[in-house]
Amino acid sequence: MNLNFTKMLFINTIMIGVMMAVSSNNWMILWTSMEIGVLSIVPLMTQEKMSSDSPIKYFIIQSISSCMMIMSISSMTSMINFKILLTQAMMIKIGAAPFHTWVLSIIEGIEYYSMFILFTLIKIPGLFTLSMLNEQFKYWSIMSMIIGSIMVMNQSSLKKMISYSSIYNLGIMLSSINETQVWTTYLLIYSMMLMMVLSMFSKMKINYLNQLISNEIEMISKTSIWVSLLSMAGMPPMIGFTIKMLILEKMIIKMEILLLTTILTSSILMMYMYMRISFLSMMMFSTLMKWKIFKKSKIDMKILIMNFMFTPLTLTLKSLN
Repeated sequence: MNLNFTKMLFINTIMIGVMMAVSSNNWMILWTSMEIGVLSIVPLMTQEKMSSDSPIKYFIIQSISSCMMIMSISSMTSMINFKILLTQAMMIKIGAAPFHTWVLSIIEGIEYYSMFILFTLIKIPGLFTLSMLNEQFKYWSIMSMIIGSIMVMNQSSLKKMISYSSIYNLGIMLSSINETQVWTTYLLIYSMMLMMVLSMFSKMKINYLNQLISNEIEMISKTSIWVSLLSMAGMPPMIGFTIKMLILEKMIIKMEILLLTTILTSSILMMYMYMRISFLSMMMFSTLMKWKIFKKSKIDMKILIMNFMFTPLTLTLKSLN
């Protein structure tokens, strides 16, 4: 069977599970949609050349969290507070701190294609389940933002950097989990930013920071990569700042001072790390012929334009309301 056809088949199956989760308020249908997603992404991981024991680890973790979810659903009618167990099960499933270590243990064994699905589509049923609980996840959110922004500082692997950045952005989504329109908008735009970053990494075949510094990569390509990463960190005036601005506006209205302070502080740490790496990578061209430094690429220019032009457009549309 054609590999591309198989990938499309598994992605369609995952999308069916996501649509079931979005359109249902039934706990068992939500559980079924999550299992469809797990049973679809595991074969997708096994078909990749880099895959080793990552699919097995992922399947075991998801099975444990699914068992916890079934136990919590079955105890709804009893005196036990099922929301505590269900919350823990969902935090394990989506990889929020402090249950994030399983993400880092499998991430080196999968390709960028599966990373995108793991950090976006697979998390949607879990996030919808948490939003249905109508509870505050303030401390889970703060823990994810702090761990994501601090642990990303000493990473040399691009995959682990993206993983910690995903944990950080997951913490921001958890801070507004009761505002369905806000966190779904954040997830949609974050997915678009992540797709741009991972597509560039996959195209250039780079996995570590030293490859970005020493390889013969044009200035425009390096700029596109780090502008996209800074956008994921929420640096103005890029696309990532727009969605973070919506979160900050909600925090100010609700007077959530602790969450607001954590978001701002962790954002500064993320931006410092990305800026430090960007300066290092753009100043070292020892192996690159000088006339190739400013070679242009249409794809990279489009990514730069998308990152910079989205914020003024959003602010203009917002002012019209």
